[in-house]
Amino acid sequence: LSPQEGVNQTALPEVITYRSSIPLEKQPDMSAVGFAIVIQGQKICHVGSKSIDYSAGKYLSRFVPMPVEISTPGASSEKPVLMVGFQVHLNRLASLILKLDSIDLGLIQPRNLDPSGIYASPLIPELSDTILRVLKILTNSVETAMLGESTLDEIYYRVLRHERHGALRFLLRQHEQIHQISRASEY
Repeated sequence: LSPQEGVNQTALPEVITYRSSIPLEKQPDMSAVGFAIVIQGQKICHVGSKSIDYSAGKYLSRFVPMPVEISTPGASSEKPVLMVGFQVHLNRLASLILKLDSIDLGLIQPRNLDPSGIYASPLIPELSDTILRVLKILTNSVETAMLGESTLDEIYYRVLRHERHGALRFLLRQHEQIHQISRASEY
């Protein structure tokens, strides 16, 4: 799914794949709000003096668009960095959070609240399985048309249910941004 160097579009507009066979040092990047999962190799996101490693086995979440720098140390033609990225649509996220909040009333304030809006988390098996299903679905146009959108909803759900992203739900609920986004999308 990532035949060319750099970003590759897929049949689902919210999903891209990425391939880098060349080690990059701190390249500017202004990606959309979303998730990035490194399948092979290492990527590092630099935000000011903070470096966030999201090598294979981790994923990067960006809930605030911001300029960053990206590096891919160790990339080579024998072992390229391979990544899949998911652009987050805030109105879709808002809808899922509202639904989740109506079902799961037990949300408590997380111990460590990170308001930065960008961080790496371990890739949990449930999310990994869903990502693999999306990649498989993308190889079949009928499955993409029939299952693509619902599987993207499952990815959002898995990320929202992950321990660290309870902070995102909590922050959005506290600041009522979720309700503003929802009202705007309904208008």
